[in-house]
Amino acid sequence: MTPSRRFRFGVLAKRARSRGEWQGLARRVEGQGYAILLVPDHMRPQLAPLPALIGAAEATTTLRLGTLVLNLDLRHPVTVAREALTADLLTDGRMELGIGAGWMRSDYADTGTAWERGRQRAERFHEAATLVRRLTSTEEPVHSAGRFYSVEGLPGGPLGPQRPLPLLVGAGGPRMLRTAAGVADIVSLARSMAAGPTPMDGARDATRTATVRKVLALREAAGPRFDELEVNILVTLCEIGPHGGGAVARFAADHGLSEREARDTPQHLVGDTGDVVDQLYERREAYALSYVVVREEDADVFAPVVDKLAGA
Repeated sequence: MTPSRRFRFGVLAKRARSRGEWQGLARRVEGQGYAILLVPDHMRPQLAPLPALIGAAEATTTLRLGTLVLNLDLRHPVTVAREALTADLLTDGRMELGIGAGWMRSDYADTGTAWERGRQRAERFHEAATLVRRLTSTEEPVHSAGRFYSVEGLPGGPLGPQRPLPLLVGAGGPRMLRTAAGVADIVSLARSMAAGPTPMDGARDATRTATVRKVLALREAAGPRFDELEVNILVTLCEIGPHGGGAVARFAADHGLSEREARDTPQHLVGDTGDVVDQLYERREAYALSYVVVREEDADVFAPVVDKLAGA
């Protein structure tokens, strides 16, 4: 049996009113034992991901910095690769590049970008992600003639301290999981584009049953390479303490799930610190989940779990 990866934990944050507030947040999560600070990528008011991460690097010494995730539908992969490599250089090799195909329809409306069917976006993402992987792995000229992107003899790099740059891919559907299996170092289990548009659809696509299906698809697509992958998840319901049962019941009622389905959803962590520690050990065994991210508003209450499990 392949040994489990060690746990590591991150915080997803996106807003600050000043440089001091943002850098104070970065120092706080580093002090709490979190391994990485991540920034999402949406068009509604938030910090721009890469400048924010460079600012956080200036205030910290060991904290890694990442995107969860850049929407490649809204960015050219050549530009993404060049900016991420620059960020890696300016953060002394602490950068992790997370990319995805986009899922929030308001991002498309806000930029006047057409919302296309999932298959079209997944196919375009495959080309884009493959190109990003190559451009962040070599300084040799890259040649690629695809349906969506073509480059002819474009030099990769210049590479920063990490060679290659760690790449995270957010994936939930079969096509996206196949792409992640082929190019990623880290796979973030996300919503499938085919899940449907409603919150109830999203909740059903995140259940234990759906997660098992995604992990099996990832394992099949990756083959022997699966053991090299780190599997990530974003916690969307985090209730540490004695009153988590109420949150589970409300979520179940609002999203058409049973309470057991809601409690067992891998994106949900509910209970006292010991309960959550046990849940994470079980989920690492069941789904290979070892890289867990919580939202900024949950970072303080989740910190005792980090203290017990980081590096375990």
